[in-house]
Amino acid sequence: MSLKYYCNIKTIDLQKQRFFKINMKLKLFIIILIIPLVCFASNTKRENLLKEVSGITNEDISNAKNNLQELSLFDAFALTVYNAEILKMGSESYIQAIERKRQAFGNYLPFISLQGNYVLPTSIKGTAPVTSQGLSSGLSLYGRQSILNGLSEWGDHSLASKDMELSKMQLSVTTNALLLDVSMAYYSILLLQDLHASNNEILRLYRQTRAEIARRTAIGRSRASDLSRIDTQIFQLEAQIKDIETNLNSAKLALSILIGIDSYLLKDTFTFLEIPDVIENADELLTARPDVKFADIVLQRANVSHTVAIGGHLPNIYAQGAYSLYSRGPGNDYYIGLGAELPIFQGGSTQARIRETDSQKRAAELNLTKVKKDAKQDIIDAAMLVNFSKSQHDAYRRAYESSQRTYRAVMTDYARDRVTVLDVLSSLTSLQTAKNDFDRINLTHKLNRIRLGIAIFEYAGENIKLIEGVQQ
Repeated sequence: MSLKYYCNIKTIDLQKQRFFKINMKLKLFIIILIIPLVCFASNTKRENLLKEVSGITNEDISNAKNNLQELSLFDAFALTVYNAEILKMGSESYIQAIERKRQAFGNYLPFISLQGNYVLPTSIKGTAPVTSQGLSSGLSLYGRQSILNGLSEWGDHSLASKDMELSKMQLSVTTNALLLDVSMAYYSILLLQDLHASNNEILRLYRQTRAEIARRTAIGRSRASDLSRIDTQIFQLEAQIKDIETNLNSAKLALSILIGIDSYLLKDTFTFLEIPDVIENADELLTARPDVKFADIVLQRANVSHTVAIGGHLPNIYAQGAYSLYSRGPGNDYYIGLGAELPIFQGGSTQARIRETDSQKRAAELNLTKVKKDAKQDIIDAAMLVNFSKSQHDAYRRAYESSQRTYRAVMTDYARDRVTVLDVLSSLTSLQTAKNDFDRINLTHKLNRIRLGIAIFEYAGENIKLIEGVQQ
C-alpha cells in the first residue's frame, strides 16, 4: 500500500504555438539519437582484460607456438592462458557485468515509448461516434523520468560496478591457480625426465660393473653368486625405469591438456630470484592478493545491498508527460506532470530485506577475516617451504658429490681386490639414491620459489615474465 499524488503542471494547446511545437520535436529527436550512443560506448578495459590480468600478450602466445622444441615455463603458461576456457568464461562474466552497469545507467535516463489506442465506436449506424468514458482514438509519445525511486537506480549501478570488480578479481584468482597448475605439471615432467636420465646412467654403470664381475668370475677371482646379485639389481632398476616412463607419459598428457599442444620439448629457463623476507611482512602482502581483494569487494557489495534495502522506505518521485501525434477527439496536444508514491505498508517485506542484507553484511565480514587468515597462513607456509628446500638443496648437493667420490674410490679398490662386490653394489645404490634426491630437491626448490611468488602475488600482470628469471 502506498500514498500516491499526481500534479498536472501545465497543459498547452500547441495548435496555437507552432514554434514551441517544432522545438519540442527537435528535442525529442536529439534525445532519441543520443541514447544509443551513450549506452553502447566502447570499453577499452573489457578488450584488454585478459592481457591486464595475466600479463600475456598476443606476441607471447605467438612466440610460444614457435618455441615448442624449447618450451619454457613462461611459454607453457602463455599457451595455457590462450587455451583456458575458464579464463574466457571469466571474461564473459566481466562483459556481462559491464552490460548490467550500462542497463543500470539507463535507469537514470527517461523512458520514452509510442502509445496508441483505438476506441471502438458505440454509436448507431449513421450517427456520430461516441467515445467511452472520455477516451478517444489516438497516437502519442509517452515519457517518464524517474527522479527518486528509493535507492534502486544508485544501487543497481553500484552493484554492477562491484560485479565488474569481482569478475576481474576472480579472473586474477583463476590465473594464479592456473599458473600453479602449469608450474607443477611442468616441473613434474622435468623431474621425471631427470630421474629417467639419471637411472639410465646408473643402469649403465651397473652393466659396466656386471661386465667386470663376469670377467673376474670367468678367471676365478669372483663368485657366480656375485653375478646373480648384480643381475637382481639391474632387473629392479629396469623395472623402476619402466615405472618412471609410465608416470612421465601421464605427466606429459596432463601438461598437453593445459597448453593444448601434444608434441613439445621442455627447456627450463627459470633462474632463482632473491627470496624475500615475507614472514615479517605477511600482513602487508595480504593487500595485493586477489582472493583478499575479492572478499573485500564482496563486503563492499553487501554494504551497498544493505543501503539499498534501507532505501525501500523512501518515496518514488517521477515526472511524466505525453505528446499527442494524432487524436480523433478534443483535448490538448501534450501534458507534463509530477507524481509521487510514498510506501506505507508492504507486508513487512522491506524490513525483512533490511534484516537479510544486514546478515549478508556480517557474513561477508566474517568471510573476509577468514580469507585473510588463510592467505596469511599460505604466505607463511610458502616462505617456510622455500627456505627449507633451500637448506635441503645444499645438503643433498653435498651428499651427491660425496657419493660420486665414494663410488670412484670403491671401484678403484675393487680392481685391487680390496673390497667385495657387496661394497660395489652398496656404492652404486647410494649413488643412485643421492642423484635422485638431488634432482628432486633441485626442481622442488624452483617450484617452491614459484609457489612463494604466487602466494605473494609477485607475478601479477607484466611481472609474469619473472617466472623466466627476467627482471622487470
